[in-house]
Amino acid sequence: MGLSHYLGTSRGRYLRYINFQSSLLFHSSNIVPCSHFPTRFQSSFFRCTQPRTSRRLFIVSLPSPQLPETNNHSPLISRHCDRASEVMGSQSSPTQKDRASLDGLPQETMVSIASYLTTPEYGTLRLVCRKIENLLFEPFAFEFFTKRQFMFSEFSLGALVGISESRLAPHLKYLIFTLERPYMFFLGQNLYHINNGTGIAHHYARGYEEYLSHQALVSSGQDFELIVRALRNLPKLETVGLRDYPCHGRYRDGGDCLWRTYGTLTYYRETGVPYMPSPLFESLKSEDITHICHIFRTILRAVGTAREPDAYPGLEVILRRHFLPDFALNIPRYLQPTISPVLEGLKVLVLSIAPPTFPGLVSDGQGGYLTHNGFLLAKFLSTMHSLEELRLNFGGSGYNAAEMVKWLANIPKSSDAVGSTQGVNNVEGRFAEMPPTPEFRHLKRLDIGMLTLDVSLLLDLYTRYKSSLRKISFHRVNLVSEWSGQVEDRVNLWAWFLRRVTQLGFNLSAITLSRLGQHRIDEFPLLFRRPGEAPAEASVKSMKWTGMDWERDSREFIQSMVVIPRDGGDPCVGDGEDSDVEMEGM
Repeated sequence: MGLSHYLGTSRGRYLRYINFQSSLLFHSSNIVPCSHFPTRFQSSFFRCTQPRTSRRLFIVSLPSPQLPETNNHSPLISRHCDRASEVMGSQSSPTQKDRASLDGLPQETMVSIASYLTTPEYGTLRLVCRKIENLLFEPFAFEFFTKRQFMFSEFSLGALVGISESRLAPHLKYLIFTLERPYMFFLGQNLYHINNGTGIAHHYARGYEEYLSHQALVSSGQDFELIVRALRNLPKLETVGLRDYPCHGRYRDGGDCLWRTYGTLTYYRETGVPYMPSPLFESLKSEDITHICHIFRTILRAVGTAREPDAYPGLEVILRRHFLPDFALNIPRYLQPTISPVLEGLKVLVLSIAPPTFPGLVSDGQGGYLTHNGFLLAKFLSTMHSLEELRLNFGGSGYNAAEMVKWLANIPKSSDAVGSTQGVNNVEGRFAEMPPTPEFRHLKRLDIGMLTLDVSLLLDLYTRYKSSLRKISFHRVNLVSEWSGQVEDRVNLWAWFLRRVTQLGFNLSAITLSRLGQHRIDEFPLLFRRPGEAPAEASVKSMKWTGMDWERDSREFIQSMVVIPRDGGDPCVGDGEDSDVEMEGM
């Protein structure tokens, strides 16, 4: 167990210093002053007081042993043993009932101790004995298995199945799949280095094996079978997600540590190359789009196959490197019996949508046709009658999603968009019908992000669902108006929008605004000023309000909003009604 030494305390017990290999830390009010420690222990103690260092000292109160004979030890140890005896005085040895041990500590104390440990150290502590493991199991499972991230590989999905069939299954509430997969490019790179005498042969062999395994997994349908098997054994699953990035929050291993996909570090260690996510959207190849569509549909199929209608989890697609291709939203007829019930029962939906690759052609009902950029998304959303939370991130602040927002707001498309029917015989029946806009009667939260939109159209969208909406959120939204160029320096469009929301009587409990702008988001960003700050001093990019009376709090919130032109122009504040009059007069 390492070097140990005994020192006395005022309560007749002793502190034993145990320097574990994956050292641990415990703070106790019974510790004697550090000046009483041998010099070689003082340095260790001071190191252990620094949070989350690589080596720490674990100090625990143990039963009082027989003091060693002082003449068998060095003068330094004898001196400390004599001091221990002086502190003890004539106190008798503690009884069995009075003795304290590590496994006798309350659970909350053990959890507090464990919070100072790195992940490997935490694992070592849990291996000390069964009692300690039982004490720490619930907090351990909550921290490490409430949310887990897996990729489409046999090794990673196999681990998911193993978790679902263990006592950890009830703790998994947030299941994430990623786009990571082995790439043929790295195989060729490894082979090149081997031929030049600079590579490692077993790295290439392991990467080659993993690439073949992945191809067989996705082409044979075994990935679907593994996910179904796991989903059937996760009773408290709330959300299934798709991401292309690791997550923050791994505090115990340092600020820069991330929650990475299960299996990626093992793959890197065995092959010397990383598991790579799909490239950025601008550089996606056909095989990348096919891979993303396959993962998305496989998730929906697995949920529809494994879960009962009253146990469908929410669906979140949050992508940072690129967006979900609109092709992935196409549900073929042979999959509709499995996937359609999932869409109908879905309560939470988050989508990061790419700009449409090609517009769809839909019938206008008058013998002609219309082009519609949001046809596949509209068709996907049209059956979601149970939806309570909807978040749509479009293809960027420069992406004009007006057609899709008009459909959501139930605004008919103008007749000037009707296509020509010249040279087309019997048009009726040749083009799909545009699905009707769902009522979303249960919609409580509507979040919009990463698009450019007319302020009046945005107001129409939220007004349609005013009766049920309680929370609204905007991220990287760029507002424009039909008077752009005439009012951009004089009217705060976001302040105008929120004043109209207040006047229309929205019953809101939360509003979140982050990284917004108007007209040209980089030149006219929306910032927030703190109480007492001048408009030119505004610097906060995000603001959130929560409460029960938006009408009462709206004035102060709106007054904090400032649009500051990047060219040095005067700030445009939101603290008056002049802009409303000006907008109405245009």
